[in-house]
Amino acid sequence: MNCTKKVIGMFLFALTLTLLLSSTAIVSDHSDADTSVTMDVNYSYANEGVVVRFTSPTTLPVNCTVSIMNGMTTVDSVEANQGSSTIFIEGALTAGTYYVSVVGNGVVGTSSPFTVSFAQTYTIVASAGTGGSISPSGNVSVFSGESKEFTITANSGYSISSVTVDGMSKGVITSYTFSNVAEEHTISATFTANPGPTPTTTHTIVASAGTGGSISPSGTSTVTDGSSKTFTVITDSGYGVDKVLVDGSVVILTDGKYTFSNVAANHTISVSFKALMKETITVEVTTDGGSISPSGSFDVDEGSSQTFTLTPEDGFKVDKVTVNGNEVSLDNNKFTVDNITSDLEIQVSFISDAPISGNDNTMIIIILVIVMILIISGTAYYLLGVKKQP
Repeated sequence: MNCTKKVIGMFLFALTLTLLLSSTAIVSDHSDADTSVTMDVNYSYANEGVVVRFTSPTTLPVNCTVSIMNGMTTVDSVEANQGSSTIFIEGALTAGTYYVSVVGNGVVGTSSPFTVSFAQTYTIVASAGTGGSISPSGNVSVFSGESKEFTITANSGYSISSVTVDGMSKGVITSYTFSNVAEEHTISATFTANPGPTPTTTHTIVASAGTGGSISPSGTSTVTDGSSKTFTVITDSGYGVDKVLVDGSVVILTDGKYTFSNVAANHTISVSFKALMKETITVEVTTDGGSISPSGSFDVDEGSSQTFTLTPEDGFKVDKVTVNGNEVSLDNNKFTVDNITSDLEIQVSFISDAPISGNDNTMIIIILVIVMILIISGTAYYLLGVKKQP
């Protein structure tokens, strides 16, 4: 019985030893591999992981196990699919020397060693005021000797006012780069709101009109400071302007209009109207030789104007025109009576415009000679009579 136990024990020991030897050979012996894989390996400090890029062949011919090794110790491993050209093995590594091993069906590869070391890091504190931003912002870690760029951006409606680096103003800039960083730094940006459009000062003019006419524009008009505004007064038939008040004071219209110039305050303008009386105009031509238009007797509104046109007949010209007994002058045989406030009597006369003939001249000379003789005779008689007196 004891002999049987010894035999069984020796068999189990021999079987265990054989399995161990076989396992060691599978892991360490790749002499039967058909393909040798080469690769570039880099450790990404920023992403905390190992980047493996296959160089020959450029893609894996089969599915493989890719492992990060530290000596004989497997730190981490991933399964890479056939056709992979680059893989990333995520995981932060401590300082040390590593290599990458690739094992697959008929495929084997070992990378060159790479070293992971952690350099000194420095903090750059980046901040931005109201109206914009800086990127990156906050506490930014930078490895010793590296560079870091910061971008400054103003929001809509704002502009960069100043960028300060380590307490020193750099003026208005949109980016700044710290080069070969060897110490802690600060960077801050301030912004200012862009000036808006200058507020426009305006004033109001309130226009109103009574019965008998209108004013345009009417109601409340908004006027920009320093500008001008013209108002036009229109009378209804049978009415005239009675009074125009601007800010309570009487003003005179010019051609039925009033203009506010260089407006600097609020104003009012109001117009009142009155019913017009009728005035009668009587036109009489006292001689032959022409006509006047209009003629006869007719009525006009009080305060209105009336123009008259005279037309002499051939061989005649205007002799005289009187209005209520007062002679008026003509302009190209026309005259106008303005602001009629009473009845008018107009009289017109014409005279011949024919030239004097030679016979007429002779008669005039004869008459003049006779007149002179009479004057001389009368004078002589008078003088002689005076001398005869004692």
